[in-house]
Amino acid sequence: MLKELSIDNIILMESSKISFEKGLHIFSGETGAGKTAVMHALRLLLGAKADTQLIRNGAERACVSALFELQDPAIIFSILLAGGIDIDPQDSLLIKREISLLGKSRVYINNQMAQVSLLKQIAPFLMEVIAQHASQKLLDPDYHREIIDTYGAHSHITQNVMESYFHLASLNSEYQELLSREQNENALKKQWHAEHEELDLAQISTLDEDEILFQEYEKLSCTKELHDSLSKNYHLLQEQEQSVLASLKVGYAELNRINITVPEFKSLQEELSHIIENLNEFSFSILHFRDSLEENPQRLYEIDERLKLLRSLCKRFGPTLQDVLAQKEKLSMQLTQFEGISKQKEDLLKQIESEKKKFKVLCDELSKMRKHAQGKLQKEIQTLLGQLNLPNAELVIELTPIGPSATGQESVEFFLKANVGEKKAALKDRVSGGELSRLLLALKVILSDLEDIPTLFFDEVDANLGGETAPKIGKLLKKMSKDKQIIVITHLPQVAVFADHHYQIMKKEEKSRTFSLIEQLNEKQKQKEIERMLGGKELSKKASELATDLLHSSKL
Repeated sequence: MLKELSIDNIILMESSKISFEKGLHIFSGETGAGKTAVMHALRLLLGAKADTQLIRNGAERACVSALFELQDPAIIFSILLAGGIDIDPQDSLLIKREISLLGKSRVYINNQMAQVSLLKQIAPFLMEVIAQHASQKLLDPDYHREIIDTYGAHSHITQNVMESYFHLASLNSEYQELLSREQNENALKKQWHAEHEELDLAQISTLDEDEILFQEYEKLSCTKELHDSLSKNYHLLQEQEQSVLASLKVGYAELNRINITVPEFKSLQEELSHIIENLNEFSFSILHFRDSLEENPQRLYEIDERLKLLRSLCKRFGPTLQDVLAQKEKLSMQLTQFEGISKQKEDLLKQIESEKKKFKVLCDELSKMRKHAQGKLQKEIQTLLGQLNLPNAELVIELTPIGPSATGQESVEFFLKANVGEKKAALKDRVSGGELSRLLLALKVILSDLEDIPTLFFDEVDANLGGETAPKIGKLLKKMSKDKQIIVITHLPQVAVFADHHYQIMKKEEKSRTFSLIEQLNEKQKQKEIERMLGGKELSKKASELATDLLHSSKL
């Protein structure tokens, strides 16, 4: 519930603070006095787009704030916490909005900066603004469907229908994608099989097979050169008359002939001994490797062919054997998945058929509930239209079968028979503004108990009405205010007399500037304002008597 509204520098309003309670709040005042400032202030606080044209002439910025007392804060607080606002469930809700001439807009929720998008999320749980042109929504059949579903409390089933519809659409899309994939992959299947078979036949043993084979190829391709080179080295080391080892052994014997214990000399003896020993082992390694060499043209040819194959595979699938083996694994997986498409299609078709049945059951249930709500809503609306001075009006709600959709299997549209003997007319065709306004008000009266909105703000929705209808509107608004906080801007004294709290918006001029002021009226002031609304300046005595009668009748 709205507890307090502060408005600074909005249109003509320099600075005003308004307190609110339960019940029916009426704002009245002469045309141009600044009543729309209240509506614009509330719209800003509910997330409307900031318009610098609202800023009072001469001011650099405008500011509006509102204090709300929350009876059931759980949903709002969960939204705020998700939006990064730290708030205690015991706290009231304070919303502040600033706009500057530079076009900058700032939002504060309980003194913490927030995004405008967060205001839009919590707005439906705080207040609904029904402006002069709100009845234009009644021209949209989608709104008619929303009304009948709200009236019938169908939210749970409509949610289930929507979820089932989109789930079914998702399954169908997945099935079509599978068909497309099958068609595309079917053209590649032959190529995949051929490539996989080729790689399978290659029987690559290790990731470095090509490197090992190349080493063997090099050895076999130069066997004679290796044999001659190794033989020469062995001859030099061991076989010739003055071989290297023979000479070193003579030198070693000469060193051993001298028997001294000088450490440096002993070290030289040992080092030469190691050289002789290593060269001796080296010469035998040469001999062993030379004797292992054997010319094998057949093996050389086999290795050459194998390397050609491996290089060809690396060029196509590589550049390394690791890449080639990875491609083989990928092809194997693709072939396995392709073989599984038929099973996937079969499973998807079963899911689609099951979801279709579920969707049909849900749609049938929703259709039944709408049919039940249709008759009840028509009767209630007819009764209220009678109270609003349309005694012969009849609302006709048509449910027309359509193809399955996210909102069910029928369209909903309202038609009005305004007078006896007339044909029904679609609301968008031949229904007057006054009839639409009364129909909207009747619907709001009916839905007010069903919609979880604590405050309703009506901005001159009675603009097209008057005469005998006006006091009936006042009575309905008064009735609604028993369970909700109702705020109304009106020009009709017959409506204003029902106020629990009456505010007058006035203009004053000071130092060549015009200001709007808001004053909460006591009973005496309320009487004077009703007289003014009746045209009391010219007919003061008659207006005073009529105002007294209206105020008296509003309490009956």
